[in-house]
Amino acid sequence: MIREYSLPVKLVIVQSSAEGSGAEPVLGDWMKTVNGLQHKGGVTMGGTFVLVYNSDAPAEGAAEPDLRQGVVVADFYLPYICCAGDQTPAAFDINPRTFLFDDAHNYPFTASPMVTTAGTVQKNFQSADIQNPANLRLMTDAANILYLHPAMPALGQTLQTTVAYKGISLPITIIRPDASFTIQPATDEAGAPALKVVPGHTDATEYHWTVNQKSGVFQDVAGPPAVSLEKLRSAAGSNTLNVVLTIVYTLNGATSRDMKSQIWQF
Repeated sequence: MIREYSLPVKLVIVQSSAEGSGAEPVLGDWMKTVNGLQHKGGVTMGGTFVLVYNSDAPAEGAAEPDLRQGVVVADFYLPYICCAGDQTPAAFDINPRTFLFDDAHNYPFTASPMVTTAGTVQKNFQSADIQNPANLRLMTDAANILYLHPAMPALGQTLQTTVAYKGISLPITIIRPDASFTIQPATDEAGAPALKVVPGHTDATEYHWTVNQKSGVFQDVAGPPAVSLEKLRSAAGSNTLNVVLTIVYTLNGATSRDMKSQIWQF
């Protein structure tokens, strides 16, 4: 922990205006370089306390300034240690941020300062500085680089969560393919009685429909046009339809799929 002025927190002083003559950073510019700045009327242990002082010189000819130069006019805080002498803010990112549930690759985060200095491989990394509410699998290597291992074989449905470090929160999505669909009465383009199939998810890479093991009855797209009952009976050769949907996701070089089926009786 950085300790300045014998305090267990970091103290950053900024000036209110670019018109001032101080060497400190200007509030408006400095705010663009940090994340999570807020007012608390103080600062938590291990955080950064930010004081803003009036840097405007008195107006020429003014009898008495409304506010003396150098007076503290506001305070804020960051819930993490920020900004060494070069005013470099904390950084945290990962690209991509969407993954498949059975993707066994490791994806590196960009983190500054580093999340650890242990210099050892940690396959299930945890830290009080990292908020990981969904318990995603994080790991570090001997170079202290943090990785996400997105594989979650037991995941029941698509997960949307976050991972946060030094006040920077990153949205993470783990996709579990789900080929669920509905069969609905409809009319075709000619107005004839028909059926349409509607998948529950329309963001997959590929859609493959079969009717009684025959392809081409419904178009292989997320929202195929309705097909007339007459054509369906002819294609199926039966009054019972076994409609099967297979969806495929291809993402980050990984592929995952799911298949669901439904029976429709005329």
